Amino acid sequence: MFNIRTHNKNLDKVIPVLEDCLKKCESVLPTKENYEIIVAYENNPYITECGGSTGFTQDRSTVYIHVDTEITGWEKSVQGTGVHEHNHVVRFQELD
Repeated sequence: MFNIRTHNKNLDKVIPVLEDCLKKCESVLPTKENYEIIVAYENNPYITECGGSTGFTQDRSTVYIHVDTEITGWEKSVQGTGVHEHNHVVRFQELD
C-alpha cells in the first residue's frame, strides 16, 4: 500500500485523485511493502508540457510527484503519473 503526503494544504485535492487510481493499481499489481508518495507544487514548462504533473521514483519506498493544479486536466495527468510511478515501485521491490 501507499501513504500520500503533501507539502501544501492547497494540494490536498490531489490526494483522492491519486488514491483512486493507486487502489486500482494495487488490486492488479500489488506492492510487497508500503511506500510513500510526496506531492509538491511545481510550475515550470516541462510540467505544462506533460499536462500538469511529473514524477520520480527514488527507490522501493519513495515517490515524488510534482503537480501544477492550475493546469486544465491535471487530474488525468496525476493519474497517469501515479500509475507509471507505481510500476517503478513494484519493479524496485521485485529486484531487491
